Amino acid sequence: MNVIKIAPYSKGLTAKQAIDTANRKKIVLLTNKEFDKRLMDDTYKSEKEFYPAWTGTLVAYAKRDKKVDKFIEYTDTKSKIRYVFESGDAKGETNVLLAINHGFTQDGKPLITYNQDGKNTILVQIAKEAKVDVIPNFPVNGDYYLTESKFGIPVGERARTSNDARYLHRYVEVNYVGLLSRAHLVIGCVSQWNVYAISDASERHGVLGKA
Repeated sequence: MNVIKIAPYSKGLTAKQAIDTANRKKIVLLTNKEFDKRLMDDTYKSEKEFYPAWTGTLVAYAKRDKKVDKFIEYTDTKSKIRYVFESGDAKGETNVLLAINHGFTQDGKPLITYNQDGKNTILVQIAKEAKVDVIPNFPVNGDYYLTESKFGIPVGERARTSNDARYLHRYVEVNYVGLLSRAHLVIGCVSQWNVYAISDASERHGVLGKA
């Protein structure tokens, strides 16, 4: 895989900037699963300046035990910008996660776009040709879990700490829409096993893509 260095953490991009830049340059963002492999096989040691990093895996979920509405809305805690995502087939489901990886259609159309809708709203939109996966058994609390096979997202029942388990960071009492993020250190602590489904889109992270 030919990795393309889009932005180091020191010149970090917001989630919208990461998506917009990748779409404009026709670069596919590295997925959560691809980041996971790099973090586990020590590839990250040669690219530490890019962490924390946005992944190209977009997720959306409703707060714990709440049925998914037609739209999942999340308000950035810092910028107060509202992010809106249409739930599609997940409407009415409980404790599920919607997920899709960044990429392009065969004719070059971006699968994911962040479109401004007025001053304080961004519509997170998916190309009509794309399929959003609805992942059941999304954990209602942060803890260690084994991961599902497609996106590398923690699901199911709590698991013992191991090289196969990942620690899920999620909100409980609010909805969320955004890119998963990954890191190798957080406040001096090793963080390769952590999957962050809580990062505000206004945060500035490193960005890596692939040809």
